[in-house]
Amino acid sequence: MAAVVAMFFRRAFRPAAMALAIAALFLGFTWSVQDRIDGPFDNVMAGCAIGVALILFAAWWYDSDRARRFGFILSVWLWSAVSSIAFMELIGWTSGLLSLAWAFLAAGSYWAEVDDERRA
Repeated sequence: MAAVVAMFFRRAFRPAAMALAIAALFLGFTWSVQDRIDGPFDNVMAGCAIGVALILFAAWWYDSDRARRFGFILSVWLWSAVSSIAFMELIGWTSGLLSLAWAFLAAGSYWAEVDDERRA
């Protein structure tokens, strides 16, 4: 699959960035449709999630390492906020722990990108 995407779009396939972008896009669309949190905060979070997804997609399209690192940092913030909301609003432990796992994926991907830059 990765080879097909790389061949078709003539860009390197970045699985962590794509997974984070798709998850953030899904989160943004679902929170913009559903009222998960009281007040307008859910729409703000939905907009931030869609923005993070667009940054990660743009970083992939333009093959920008700097934008990808910025998207990873924003993903850490986004998924940490979602995790804390899930725990505070008592949405569920599963949602809180899964969003925390996404935050760890984003943080690890950021550090991998920074480490690759230092070694190059």
